[in-house]
Amino acid sequence: MEVKDYLYIFAILVTLLLGISNIAYNLYRTKITTFINCVTTERVRWIASLRENVANFCGLTHHFVATKLDEKEEKQILNEIDRLRMLIPLQLNPNEETSKKITELLNKIPDMTDTTCQLTPIGKKPPIDKAIDDLVKTTQVLLKQEWNRVKKEAYRGKLTKT
Repeated sequence: MEVKDYLYIFAILVTLLLGISNIAYNLYRTKITTFINCVTTERVRWIASLRENVANFCGLTHHFVATKLDEKEEKQILNEIDRLRMLIPLQLNPNEETSKKITELLNKIPDMTDTTCQLTPIGKKPPIDKAIDDLVKTTQVLLKQEWNRVKKEAYRGKLTKT
């Protein structure tokens, strides 16, 4: 064999190794990308679901307090408020401070639906309205944090730890 034959064999082997390493790398990146896309998609769905559930809870609670209801409607709305009050904490991380505050407000607000709580001086907000506003603002903070996390993960291609 001549030197050129050895060079051809060497070039073919290098090309083969580069091809195999390229395939392995692409499979690895595809697996990571698929995982990140799945997690990101689920987080976006979770954000939408949490936003809808909190909005429904706040709307129903305000409607319950502000509207004269018959017994059947009252019972139906109370059932839905209780369902949402139990569902929303299940969508939250119990170890995060913002989630803890949301859960605390969710447990406090239904106790404020009593009509005696609504006796407030003219020009001041009833306590339940302030609590609902606090819940909305706290939820907005949580949703913004999560949205930033989703954007960062989509951009970097890595899951964030916090």
